Amino acid sequence: MNCFSILESTFKNYGLELEPRDPFFRIQNSYALPTSIALEIICKAGFCPVISLTRLHGDLEFTIVPFAKPPIYEKLVCRKFPMDVEQLRNSLASTASLIVKVGPICIQGKQIFSSLQEAKVDMVKGCQQPSTFVIEYSDLAKDEGRLLDLGCGLGANSTPFLEKKWNILAIDTSPLALNLFREKIQSIDSNYLACGQLKLVESDITECQLEANAFDLAICVDVLPYVKPKRLEKLIHKIHDALAPNGKFIGTLFCIPFSGSNALTELMDKLGAHHYEDSLTYALLKNGGFQVEECIYRLENATTEPTCVQFIASKTSDASN
Repeated sequence: MNCFSILESTFKNYGLELEPRDPFFRIQNSYALPTSIALEIICKAGFCPVISLTRLHGDLEFTIVPFAKPPIYEKLVCRKFPMDVEQLRNSLASTASLIVKVGPICIQGKQIFSSLQEAKVDMVKGCQQPSTFVIEYSDLAKDEGRLLDLGCGLGANSTPFLEKKWNILAIDTSPLALNLFREKIQSIDSNYLACGQLKLVESDITECQLEANAFDLAICVDVLPYVKPKRLEKLIHKIHDALAPNGKFIGTLFCIPFSGSNALTELMDKLGAHHYEDSLTYALLKNGGFQVEECIYRLENATTEPTCVQFIASKTSDASN
């Protein structure tokens, strides 16, 4: 029996249909299916999956990991090793910034972008899909909450909450991103901006002032990796303080691949990203006063190892000093 037949049979036991989309598999009618449940089903079939970057047309997609994996990866969660505050800070301090500010950006002898500015514009326009954790949270979210979207980009992660009457503060350093976000929202319903339900602010998220205990949910997807390591711990504390008691935090960090490096990580490093030990995610959040609810690898494409972890955490305590 081949891979697809085994997976197909397993999903049928749960009343779900599976569709092959080489090299991915799509779970049909899975818009409301939690990622954790999908992963559990695939594991029961005897495979090691990675959920794809986004849901396509609402459905979850995944692929079988195409590389040698350590046993811990079978559990589908990011590796978690003890790391105290001193180790956390040493790890942050030892992470170098490899951004290329002058000249073209080349990988393996091929020019990818003519300049960093061109790359940033491309990145802004490419952020069109919400995080899978955001989709799952927004499906079940109450009405009339308060959302903080840090590094909002085009607003892919904010938009699902507008119809639920959430008040949203969206912050980004890019005027281009904010203008495109504004144009999109005006085309949907200009009242969101006119009545102040959505507020767009141009600012550096590490420097902006945030009201304490003011938000039910904070989102910072694909932004934390671009924050300078020496500012990252302070930013996590700031997010913690801005959340109301039991508030949720959805975000991502980039991790070092098991093999050490690949073309994707080299490119992202040159664009200003930082790749950390994956165990740093837990330590950083715990030190910031959060309890991690779920932290899994995210697949960027079908041919490379995961280089990103996505998490959802709860504000549960005072942050460490």
